[in-house]
Amino acid sequence: MRRHRVEIYFVMYLSSIIAFLVAASDRDKVIHELSTQNTRIINTFLGSPPVQKESDTLYWYVDAIEKSGRVRFSVPPLKTQVRVYDLEQDDDASLQLGYVRKGFTNTSEGKITVLDPLRDERKKTITFPVEMRFRWTGTYTVSFNLETTRIHSLGNGKLKYHNFTFDSSLIPFSRRWEFEHDTLTYVVMVQDTSVPNAPPVEQIGINVARSEVVSVPGYEEENEIFVNLPNLTPVMRVLSGPGRIDERHDSEGKLRFFWVGQVGNEPEQVKVEARVNRGAGGRDIAQAEFRIQPSSAVLRKPLPYAAFYGEKFIADIQVEGLSDIQQYSWEVFLDNERVAAGSGPTVQCNVPRNTTAKTLRVEARYRGKSYPYRVTKAGGQKMSTFVFTIERPPVHIFFNPPEEVSSTHTFMFYAYRYGANRRENRKPLQGLSEVRVDVEDEYGVVRPIELYSLPDGKYEFVFERPDRFSKEPEPVIITIRAGGRSIQRQVYIYKND
Repeated sequence: MRRHRVEIYFVMYLSSIIAFLVAASDRDKVIHELSTQNTRIINTFLGSPPVQKESDTLYWYVDAIEKSGRVRFSVPPLKTQVRVYDLEQDDDASLQLGYVRKGFTNTSEGKITVLDPLRDERKKTITFPVEMRFRWTGTYTVSFNLETTRIHSLGNGKLKYHNFTFDSSLIPFSRRWEFEHDTLTYVVMVQDTSVPNAPPVEQIGINVARSEVVSVPGYEEENEIFVNLPNLTPVMRVLSGPGRIDERHDSEGKLRFFWVGQVGNEPEQVKVEARVNRGAGGRDIAQAEFRIQPSSAVLRKPLPYAAFYGEKFIADIQVEGLSDIQQYSWEVFLDNERVAAGSGPTVQCNVPRNTTAKTLRVEARYRGKSYPYRVTKAGGQKMSTFVFTIERPPVHIFFNPPEEVSSTHTFMFYAYRYGANRRENRKPLQGLSEVRVDVEDEYGVVRPIELYSLPDGKYEFVFERPDRFSKEPEPVIITIRAGGRSIQRQVYIYKND
């Protein structure tokens, strides 16, 4: 018997050890998976420094000494800029020249100057103006080293990026170096546009329709480019900034040029160039610039929360940044049936009282294309399809009695059924069938009333026994119920002498 008991205890002891080992193994597995997941999350939002440069290829048109290709000193320097984004107040950035090459060989022919940086705390950016000069014409490669400070040590093995704190073991040093450093490379084309004995021809000139394109991020905008020499067909190109050049013929066969590009989340500068080949050097080249300024894309007015049976539906679909109201167009669908269409930023459509549709959908466009919008500045961005449920208009009760009144007083209230608060939508209820009024004193005793229905949603009621009240004001609770809606008011009632 004693031996059997020992065997039982030994089995229990082994079982507890095995359970502990299994639990420890599971715990280590969970810790490893959690660490792997945290590392994956950190690697997701830690990327190279967000940088914007005007273009990967820069053109410097110069007046060079004939044959030698030496650039005259009087030529103004080539100017560009580098902008770094997403920098909090305690973050920093610096930009230094890496190398200048001509072909595959480092050269000292270039004088590259990084000017004092310009910090914008509101936009969380630092902008580095850069000036370049080269002694000779040709093609150069210019490289810059960008260094940022965006990860901050808090001590005790903790790191901070923006408002996120994490353990230093979750990011290797090499990954941190990649996150805070970058290399920016430009190809610079230095071209001589001087021509001896150039023909006396008119200077080509270009202009743009809009010096600033204000629009919403994600929308494809366009800006027409005008050329002053209608009898020539220039070669057009985008020198810096986003976008492309589109050529179109109008109804009269005239060739027209448009810059077309998608608006980003940050302001950008676009430079376009027109070039013809008449052997006139600089007179055959012209450039123009314009700015792209993204807006918030917030709707100008709040959208209605629903559409309502038997009412006119009205919604404003205009957003900040798309200001030409004549360019808006829209279609309205009840479920999948198209029932209305129009132009302008105001959508209007009558919803039949007896329709079986459950949703009203508005397909909105600007210049014939869907456009992004936000309900609030902090909200997410969506495309211009607006969907509303169709509901039965709710009941609204308007009752504002005096705080203290005689028991012979005639009480008055209004009850309407409507969704959108407009006079034409207000529908009176059906007499007394949908309306009920209850009055109780502070002891829960019901005080009978007489209720009357009047035209235009107006109702009146009086106490059946006004003499049952005392001369001292006593509180009563008045409850009005109409079409599933109810309101309560407390009033002090007294009896007249």
